[in-house]
Amino acid sequence: EKKISRVKTSDAKLFLIKLQQDGRRYSTIKTVRGVLRPAFQMAVDDDVLRKNPFGFELATVLVNDSVTREAITRKQMR
Repeated sequence: EKKISRVKTSDAKLFLIKLQQDGRRYSTIKTVRGVLRPAFQMAVDDDVLRKNPFGFELATVLVNDSVTREAITRKQMR
């Protein structure tokens, strides 16, 4: 509920950490950040902000809990 001009990098990081603590998976959070980052970049381009608060590496803040799925064989599928 903040104005976009008052959002700081620490707020962005805390928001994403809270999403993970609330049970959201890494890929979901990555998608959310994928929407927010360009929106805030547009604010930077329009001179509303000096710096994009979502312009950090996601891996520096969150633990990647993604697991690689293994495909089943045709025999298993039958």
